[in-house]
Amino acid sequence: LRYVPAIIDGSAQWAFACAEQHGGYDLAQVATTAQRAGDGYVLNGEKSLVIAGASAELLLIAAELDGKPQIFIVAGGSPGLSFKEDEAMGLKAAETVKIRLDNVHVDDAALLGDGDFDYQEFLDLGYLAWCAVATGTAQAVLDYVVPYVNEREAFGEPISHRQGVAFIVADMAIEVDAMRIMTWRAAALADIAAKRQLVEA
Repeated sequence: LRYVPAIIDGSAQWAFACAEQHGGYDLAQVATTAQRAGDGYVLNGEKSLVIAGASAELLLIAAELDGKPQIFIVAGGSPGLSFKEDEAMGLKAAETVKIRLDNVHVDDAALLGDGDFDYQEFLDLGYLAWCAVATGTAQAVLDYVVPYVNEREAFGEPISHRQGVAFIVADMAIEVDAMRIMTWRAAALADIAAKRQLVEA
């Protein structure tokens, strides 16, 4: 619990590492392993496409423990952690990296939850973060395109004066706004569900 306030209030930069090296996007298939060792755990494996992983102070790493996927909170400078650039199209500014875990030792407090951790719900909420990244990336593209079509000239006028160009840019803006609204709506519904669970508890 000592890490949770820092994650919630934003005083510590964090990143979550769930994607494995194998192909596909089934995050429920966890190849990284965690084994009990004394008063803690030892983690081994690799993660990919970890946003801001190299600069994060705290890493939320998915690993299989006793046949079940769990989340462990690992300090960014822990011995046994190594990072390698893992470029992803459209996400260069996100500093995506691959993370290698070689016998990374963590204590008991690093295990998230008290044995009743809902990994699938964690993934479902994590997808909201990916939605936000995708929306931000799309907005960045639009922010680049609008000045370009207004400044680039052809046949003596900006290409934005051509309906074939203007309509495409307008469609882009509509789709980016739709992405943003859908992400906000999903986040609001998740927040309502979380508050309802607290009340019922």
